[in-house]
Amino acid sequence: MTSDGHSAWRATLEISHPQIESLMASLSAEVEVAGPDEYGAYSITLNESKARNLRAFWNTRMRSLEAASSVLSHLAKGSSSTAK
Repeated sequence: MTSDGHSAWRATLEISHPQIESLMASLSAEVEVAGPDEYGAYSITLNESKARNLRAFWNTRMRSLEAASSVLSHLAKGSSSTAK
């Protein structure tokens, strides 16, 4: 409950990825990261009093993960092309 008696909005994302530590490091300054769990997955949870704020913060975190994933993918492609 928020201070005005309304329920808070919550979104939780569980992430499992071959380069999970790097992805989570990209979020560590933005949000609290929990994990790894017994399956090696990490999670983030966002709590907001207003749905629009939750949506905005969620979208920001998803863009951060997408950017980090893209960089990791490009780095992997670069290292494989130099190994030839």
